[in-house]
Amino acid sequence: MLEGVVGHHTADGPTGEYPSLKVVRDGRADLAGPLCNLGLGRSGTVYVIAAGQAWHAGASAWSGFTDLNDEFLGIEAESCGTKDDWTPAQRDAYPRLVASCLYYMSRSAGRFCGHKECALPTGRKIDPAFWDLIAFRTQVGYLLADPLTRIPKGGEELPSIDDVRAVVREELAIIARRDDIGWARSQVLAALGIAKPSAAPPSPPSGTKPVQQQLDEIHDMLSGIVAQMSK
Repeated sequence: MLEGVVGHHTADGPTGEYPSLKVVRDGRADLAGPLCNLGLGRSGTVYVIAAGQAWHAGASAWSGFTDLNDEFLGIEAESCGTKDDWTPAQRDAYPRLVASCLYYMSRSAGRFCGHKECALPTGRKIDPAFWDLIAFRTQVGYLLADPLTRIPKGGEELPSIDDVRAVVREELAIIARRDDIGWARSQVLAALGIAKPSAAPPSPPSGTKPVQQQLDEIHDMLSGIVAQMSK
């Protein structure tokens, strides 16, 4: 059963529509293909690479799942990865593609992660580079709030990243004032850029909620962003 989506960048050619096609389809010398399920070219075109399991995530964990290759679709979007070379078409299409997949799965925006968020050990990956993934998930949540109207190109325009960031920071600031979310609170503060994230969750002190419950509550609270942006 499909449970979510992992976003990547190809780290391949600096020019061209989708020069990574052969590699993501057929694999590399050190890893057989397919290396993703879907590709995203610089024009915003989606390439269907493979059905079934693809070797894209490696050692990974997200939302209670581990080793995500067999449960999460992998999207390899064309970008060199060393500079912000994302095209306007990709900035528009990537959230729409993720939202389309999650809508089909009947899963929420919280089931999307970047490879840099789920890869183990933490810090092993940087992709997709030059994306604010909290804002990305908020865009996806906005699309999923009215999917048949908002996801198709030509429907409602996506909120700008700056607009999304402003709402996200406001919501995160409210959450960060809570004292009952322990380790997850430090991650919120890190997302706000005012503290370093904890390397790993410590044993919770007496009276503190379990870490997964803390994170689930944060996802639930951030869903309020979608409601605000839908007004």
